[in-house]
Amino acid sequence: MHIWHRDIKPDNIIVTKAGGVKIADFGLSRKGSGSGMTQVGQVMGTPYYMPPEQIRGAATDGRSDIYSLGITVYEMLTGPPPFTEGDIAYLHMHEDPAKIAMKNPEVSKELEDIVLKCLKKDPDERFQTVDELLAALRALS
Repeated sequence: MHIWHRDIKPDNIIVTKAGGVKIADFGLSRKGSGSGMTQVGQVMGTPYYMPPEQIRGAATDGRSDIYSLGITVYEMLTGPPPFTEGDIAYLHMHEDPAKIAMKNPEVSKELEDIVLKCLKKDPDERFQTVDELLAALRALS
């Protein structure tokens, strides 16, 4: 069974004293294709981290969480999330984020490519699973 979080952001990621990582606040989460707190057409979440399909009120899945995780990693590497001014929803749906290297030249092209793939507007162009994302990250070392 899969659980889609639907609100991945820095405030919901906790690093334990032992160095482990935990995800918190499952208030918007949804199990697989079953019903959850929200329904298709209802828009809830944190705009800075929200994938285009969630902004449109369309169905979400694990690729939506990958987008939000990509925004979080982008922020870790550059300082702010990619879209902080103007119509945030419009920007998530229609504009590409600035290249990470423009804000942090120490980030490798390979890592930048991974993060930017997470941020593709079309979920079919993103990593399809977290395992696929992890494999790409592990290949960096």
